[in-house]
Amino acid sequence: MTDQRQGVTPTQHAVLDLIEANADNWPADFEERLRIGKAYAADAIRMKLLKDRRTAAILGAAMLIDAADEMGRLIDAAG
Repeated sequence: MTDQRQGVTPTQHAVLDLIEANADNWPADFEERLRIGKAYAADAIRMKLLKDRRTAAILGAAMLIDAADEMGRLIDAAG
């Protein structure tokens, strides 16, 4: 695959890399991915250490983006 991520920050790369590496192992149900993404985002709000907050935010973002992508495919398929 050709990487077309020009202008993407290191954090944005981390989110996209996480999706690429793990999406096949995540729950098939996009509703479940939304729930998990929300939980990671909530964890990021509660955590004390900035490094831990960033990690949780990246995990949440990856789950939410992956769920949004599936919803887009479903919308497109419905016409």
